[in-house]
Amino acid sequence: MVDDTLISDDLLRQLVAVGQVDLVVALVTHDHASSVGELVRAVHQCFATYFPRQRTVLLNSDGGATDETAAVVRACGLDEADTVTTSHRLRTTHRIHARHHHTLRRTDAIGLVLKSAELLQARALVLLDPDLLDVRPERVASLAMPVVADGIDFVAPVYDRPPADGLLVTQLLRPLFGGLHGRILSEPLAAECACSGEFVRTVTEGGTTAMDALTLTSAALTGPFSLSQVHLGRRVVAPGRSQAAVSDVFREVVGSAFDALEAHASHWLAATTSEIVPTVGRGRVDVPADWQTTGNGTRLLETFADDVRNLDEILRRVLTPPTFAAIVATATSPAPLYPARLWAASVAEFLLAYHAGVMSRDHIIQALLPLYLARAGAFLREHEAASPADVATATAAICAEFVEIKRYVVEHWHTSARGTS
Repeated sequence: MVDDTLISDDLLRQLVAVGQVDLVVALVTHDHASSVGELVRAVHQCFATYFPRQRTVLLNSDGGATDETAAVVRACGLDEADTVTTSHRLRTTHRIHARHHHTLRRTDAIGLVLKSAELLQARALVLLDPDLLDVRPERVASLAMPVVADGIDFVAPVYDRPPADGLLVTQLLRPLFGGLHGRILSEPLAAECACSGEFVRTVTEGGTTAMDALTLTSAALTGPFSLSQVHLGRRVVAPGRSQAAVSDVFREVVGSAFDALEAHASHWLAATTSEIVPTVGRGRVDVPADWQTTGNGTRLLETFADDVRNLDEILRRVLTPPTFAAIVATATSPAPLYPARLWAASVAEFLLAYHAGVMSRDHIIQALLPLYLARAGAFLREHEAASPADVATATAAICAEFVEIKRYVVEHWHTSARGTS
């Protein structure tokens, strides 16, 4: 279960003082002083406009060591327009501030938020992404309302993504998780979501300690929970927030994804259906001016042949001969392609090799990165001038290929024992 020692005496006193609530909106921040004020005001406007009869609380768990994020959150008050809106409020809105140490992992900080929501006996919890810009009150309400009003257990976002946006999600995580679990969520890695009190209790009491986005998504996909998605439009992030190298992000995220799939294998191995989790709130997609401003797909493919040649020994151990031969053929062709069907087979065989422990797991993940970059490059080159509808069709086709490859994964999951890692 979530480590109770994460709850400081000061935080516990605040939780006791607030008592039971209906809705918690939580922000896990770290050096967000320049942008968090607008987000806090949007949360309070959401409370006043959409939940005037509910007992609400804004919970900020801040680990900033170099700025005044917590002070900005405390200082943000309701302006005069909001005061008019809140004049008929029947409940008091609270704020809770938890100052966690800056060395605390984000996964532990999210665990602290979940445990706090459990102690508050909250009916609903909304986790917001503090990196987002231009967050409106209705965005917060869109996440919260399906839980508060309709009793949905887990609500995930759906974003309008241009071809070059979120390639790790569209090319790998969404199809992999959706194809194996049989329930396709658009954003398994989203830093914002909403969940019910029952979901929170299950997660905090279920022996899970690492509370990252993939952990929450896995819990939602494998538990007896009702799921929904809500359309939130574009995801606009503050510039300069993501400083990690692509290789580091890939190793962390894909390693976590493979670990999560391994931990919940008994569930998805038995799942026999495939469906897209229903989405609410999808309206007309406004195509922004930069929709077709994509990354350079051709550049990502330039080293494909060299990468495959340099990884020859590892790829031969991880991949079946037909898949390896197909990758070599496409990598060495004058105009390299990486078809979705071949990509699905590649990822499936990497997952099986990871599960079987055919070599160091870290080496397996590192060897998949160049193949992912080639697949991303092929997708960008093919869809650099595509419309939103065409991009949606293309990403759905990728998911369909992963649904098809699941049969192969199921057939081979238990055929080899775990080796040395």
